[in-house]
Amino acid sequence: MKPRLFLSLFVVLIFTVLPRAEAIPLTGSNGKTIEVAGIKSATPSGLVVQIKKDDAPISIPWSKLDLDKLKEGLSQVHAAHLAALGGRTVELNLGSFGSQIPGMTGDGEVEFVDRKVKKEAEGLYEVDVSPKTGETFQKASLALRIVPGRKPKAILVVSQGMGGNGLLYATADSAGILQPFLNANDLAIMGTFFHAKAADRSVIPYYLASKGSGRAVEDAIKQIADRANMPELAEVPLLIYGRDIGGAAFAYNFTQWKPERVVGAVAAKGAFLAHEATEASAKVPLLLIVGEFDNTFEFFQAAPLPGEVFGRYADKKPLWTYALEPHAGADFNQSGYDLATSFLQWALNNRLKEDGSLADIERTEGYVGNAEDGSYEKLEEDIALPTTQTWLPSDDFAKAWSKFVTGTF
Repeated sequence: MKPRLFLSLFVVLIFTVLPRAEAIPLTGSNGKTIEVAGIKSATPSGLVVQIKKDDAPISIPWSKLDLDKLKEGLSQVHAAHLAALGGRTVELNLGSFGSQIPGMTGDGEVEFVDRKVKKEAEGLYEVDVSPKTGETFQKASLALRIVPGRKPKAILVVSQGMGGNGLLYATADSAGILQPFLNANDLAIMGTFFHAKAADRSVIPYYLASKGSGRAVEDAIKQIADRANMPELAEVPLLIYGRDIGGAAFAYNFTQWKPERVVGAVAAKGAFLAHEATEASAKVPLLLIVGEFDNTFEFFQAAPLPGEVFGRYADKKPLWTYALEPHAGADFNQSGYDLATSFLQWALNNRLKEDGSLADIERTEGYVGNAEDGSYEKLEEDIALPTTQTWLPSDDFAKAWSKFVTGTF
């Protein structure tokens, strides 16, 4: 096939694809519209575009474009086209080629706005926080998604993986498996990514919230409150969900470090539970999920482990729940997410007051579960529990916990 014929066929094909978010609409001479990721330049022979981000740029001949539609909807590109007819090449660097992305005016004209401005108008705020002297992370990248102009009941902070990388939960169009939980409770969501200093993978230096990563989260929320002109956002209470070695460690340690800010927390499939528990932190509902065959903590020398902290702080009679997932390793599945969101839902319903303050929980209103066989009964007396038993917040949650730890769904 000759190169020119191949290009013509390719141009016809691209004017049949479906539109994508945050892309630039172009109408072809055949009347069909596509959306391209970016426009690099207008040349005498055509428009240099990128169909998808990271694709090689291609040139679309002017004859393959509807120039009237270009004038109506993309006046900036149309002006470059007129200049290009005089033999000039006009650099545009729109969309994926620069910081300018398309927005739509009221009359249908596409105007290009700064990417950051557009995202923040839609409720997505991104912040990088640098460490102070003595703090144990290299850089903290944080993203918060809110409903613009509306104060959330709480912020769900998600930290996962070795770097505590939960950014996608906030930066993507949807928080995925957590989105129904957010929608049902009018919550904002913050994703975290802590860049570690140490190359030694047996050390995860950011996991202690008291060593800087906790401050980074609170500072980021304050910065965003200022940028969003919502000062009340700075003091909104937090739910913490952490998974994997690093993410779970951050969730546990943040809860011990700043218990007065936390409605409830989940630390799933992790270790490095190093921060000392206090009388105050023992009053924060905390779910620790463990995989029966999860041995990643051995590789990372990740002590203390969940079972250890239950025994160590039993005398504080904490509102902590231990859930061992049978026949499971470090992987995650729907049942784990369901148990986590069920626990956080109970914490929201029973701790968060209308004025945003947090209520204390009466421990004896809960249940006690047998970690060995999944049975449970009412907790009649406020006593310290042995490591073979665990506190459960409610009858409904006890039923879900029993199914989870026995593998019966």
